[in-house]
Amino acid sequence: MIKKQFGRAILRCVLGIGLGLGLVACRPVKDTWPSLPSPTDQDVVVPTLPLSTPIPTPTAEVTETSAPTSTTLNTNESGLTRYRLRLQLNPETHTAEVRATINWFNDTGKTQTDLPLIIEPARYPNVFTLLEVFQNDQLVTLIPETANMWRLQGMAPVTAGSTSEFTITFRLDLPEIPPPSDTTKPQIFGFTRRQVNLVDWYPFIPPFRDGKWLVHPPGYFGEHLVYPLADFEVTLRLEGTNREWQVAASAPAERALDGSFHFDYPRARNFVLSLSPDYRLQEQTINGVQVRGFVFAESEQAGQAALDATTRALDLYSRWFLPYSRAQLSLVEADFLDGMEYDGLYFLSKGFYNLYDGTPQGYLTMIAAHETAHQWWYVRVANDQAMHPWLDEALCTYSERLFYETYYPELVSWWWFYRVNYYQPAGWIDKSIYDYAGYQSYRNAVYLRGAQFFEDVRRTMGDKAFLTALGDYVQRYDGKIANSHDLLDVLVAHSPNDLEPVFRQYLSDYLSR
Repeated sequence: MIKKQFGRAILRCVLGIGLGLGLVACRPVKDTWPSLPSPTDQDVVVPTLPLSTPIPTPTAEVTETSAPTSTTLNTNESGLTRYRLRLQLNPETHTAEVRATINWFNDTGKTQTDLPLIIEPARYPNVFTLLEVFQNDQLVTLIPETANMWRLQGMAPVTAGSTSEFTITFRLDLPEIPPPSDTTKPQIFGFTRRQVNLVDWYPFIPPFRDGKWLVHPPGYFGEHLVYPLADFEVTLRLEGTNREWQVAASAPAERALDGSFHFDYPRARNFVLSLSPDYRLQEQTINGVQVRGFVFAESEQAGQAALDATTRALDLYSRWFLPYSRAQLSLVEADFLDGMEYDGLYFLSKGFYNLYDGTPQGYLTMIAAHETAHQWWYVRVANDQAMHPWLDEALCTYSERLFYETYYPELVSWWWFYRVNYYQPAGWIDKSIYDYAGYQSYRNAVYLRGAQFFEDVRRTMGDKAFLTALGDYVQRYDGKIANSHDLLDVLVAHSPNDLEPVFRQYLSDYLSR
């Protein structure tokens, strides 16, 4: 798939998975790691900024609240939309029936007479079957408008600051996850021979910002969904199986006497499940947080390394940014050549487990640190992933650098070469996922040149000011959806030196300010 100096398709396939976590056109990963030439001096960014300054102490968390704009009673105590999801899943036939009750809190500032719903399963042929839709006790209409956006019509008006209850009953016939392809984006939702993955599996109401709904079409690469905070209550009942299935989830489960699983997950971006009869569970606890790794039997050694890296990264980012706010974090070996972050759970490609060589000098450790960072850059501080993908992906890539300089300082030069500089990244880092010519140009600009951007910002600001600014950014926008100007304004506010030359070098949007 790559036609550069090494010409090794396997290598670049694996690097593409780790770097992009989006479209990866690659061949199946082998269990060997090709040898690479030694980096030359001109290829290496030598770390000149060791973290010698004290770690900033987090201050009080800042959370988003929504003040009602009318006198209508708000019956939702949290001020957030609440999803009550009742899922009956047959993991053997890969079918499910779902009853989703949405207590929607109208934070748009005006009365709404229809609502958009994001229904990602509807993108797949013959997967989503709508059974019925009610608003309170009245039948309403749900009509498809685009591949993944439907609209509730014929509903009673919902005034600003009030809530209304919608109940949607539907069936899922889960799609089989296809093998890697040169022409299609890797698919996470669905099943393989060993795994069932329920991601973006329920209808949800997108956020409303600046007078519009944040709804975007799927891209050929990158992510397109924008998640508001919401409260989740999920019940999972397995049927039609005699096997014992391990359940990986965004939140800890309570097991009922009837065998069903119950989850409460407040103030979350989404809720994800992954099931397999073949998972081996590995666990560690750090700062009261249970870190759970779900791996296949042949990957237990590599799984332990991924668990270790995740635990150390979680501890580090908790001290630098904000304390991790959940009781649990799950990492799941993906039975496909891709990886992806979600609230409280992330997938790590089986390719990284297969290629683990017993050292942290590889993509298993690197991407574990990257994905863990998404619990801050994507979960705590959300962004419009379609229009501003650099806000989470560049920050997560640079968080890898922070991870290595803290735990493996002797490998920072290696990280810069193999992760970033070998690809000679170019391009503006702040374009939308629709603006790049292809996956490689997207990855090289957003992820890799994005890491170079933060290195230059840090060099200009100094260690202490830079780390303090990141902490301030996550505190200011914790629970919110930030945009590019929000981050830049925080950096400028904390910088003792002029950042404009750096901004103009990397950010096309800054030129128009």
